[in-house]
Amino acid sequence: MRDTISIVTFLKCCVVAIVLLTTASMDASTKASMTQLVVPAPTVTVLAQPVGPSFASTALPLRVMITSDNGMMIPNGNVTVTDNSSVIGSAPVDNGIASFTQNSSSTGSHQLVACYAGIANFSPSCSAPIGVSVLPPYLLDQTKSSDTVNAPKAFVDDLQVLPTKGFVGVVELTCQVSSYSCSLSPSSVSLSGNGKKQLVKASFIPVAKSTSADMLGWPIVGLLGIAIRKARVKLRNACLILGCAALMCCTGCGPILSVPINSAAQTMIVTSQSGLYSQAVTYQIQVVTDVAQ
Repeated sequence: MRDTISIVTFLKCCVVAIVLLTTASMDASTKASMTQLVVPAPTVTVLAQPVGPSFASTALPLRVMITSDNGMMIPNGNVTVTDNSSVIGSAPVDNGIASFTQNSSSTGSHQLVACYAGIANFSPSCSAPIGVSVLPPYLLDQTKSSDTVNAPKAFVDDLQVLPTKGFVGVVELTCQVSSYSCSLSPSSVSLSGNGKKQLVKASFIPVAKSTSADMLGWPIVGLLGIAIRKARVKLRNACLILGCAALMCCTGCGPILSVPINSAAQTMIVTSQSGLYSQAVTYQIQVVTDVAQ
């Protein structure tokens, strides 16, 4: 009887041990691992509408604000601005603000969008597009675009620089012509923003010089003078002097002889530059030369 009790007790202990081991194994196999997923906070990007007119030659200041959806300023990151899908600049974010300037040489309508690239804890976002109209800072207006002049008289035109009201800057003017000479007075115009026009005297000065071929006969006269006999000293000396003077004129060593003999069509171009903006006007000038003049 005592042996039977001992066996039963032993069996009960084994059953309890098996149950405990099975429970521990089940707990270990069904225990889930915990993973923490951090989702970046949404952001809001706003591109401020520029104040005042925008001119093609001047830098347009742009200001971008980036906040989280609860209004907190984003501490850092980077912002890129596009103009009709073309990147025009980027700037770092400093406590929710990014600032830089846009430089454009083209006039007309521009659509700007600012995009925040995002960082570890904040997601990227883009602003709504804003429209910016870029105006020409000034226009060149010629009084006459073509004329006929008799050399050596000059062609003169009152070239007007018509600034857009509010534009402040300096316009540099240069003159280009295939030959002869041209001048601009003044060659630099300062605009104060009052919108008043400025006048520039654009002058074209034709100087039709005689060609060397027209003068080659005179040196021959000087050579003939050498063959004249000594008895005619005065005539001989006169021929030599005329021949030498003509030879000097032909070679550029003597005084310039300006005798208008040819006619020519000339194209004079006046260009202007202010910052990135430029303009040009063209003059077609017919030079008439008259020997009898």
